[in-house]
Amino acid sequence: MATVNWAKDMGQAVDKAHSLSKPIFEIDDLNRAIGLLTEAFENHPQSFAAPQAVYFHGVCRYKQTHEADPLKKVEEKLQAKYPDSEWTQRAAPYKLL
Repeated sequence: MATVNWAKDMGQAVDKAHSLSKPIFEIDDLNRAIGLLTEAFENHPQSFAAPQAVYFHGVCRYKQTHEADPLKKVEEKLQAKYPDSEWTQRAAPYKLL
C-alpha cells in the first residue's frame, strides 16, 4: 500500500514539474515562476522533479537579471545535491561562464 502512495506522490510531483517547465518560458511573471519552482524543490527535495525545478529556477533568475551568476549557482547546487541528474549534465556548461 505504501508503495502505491509513494508512486502516486512521485507521479504528481513529476507532472507538476513538467507542467511548469514549458509555461515558465511563456509567462511574463518571472517572480511567480520563481516562487512556484522554489516551492517545488524546497518542499520536495528528494523527488524526481526537484533537479528540474532547480534548473529552471536558475534559468528564470537569469532571465530576470541577465547576469550569469544565477546560472553558475544553479550548476553548483545541482552538482552538490543531484550529481547524477540529467539536469546537472544540462547545467554543466554554466560553470564555464
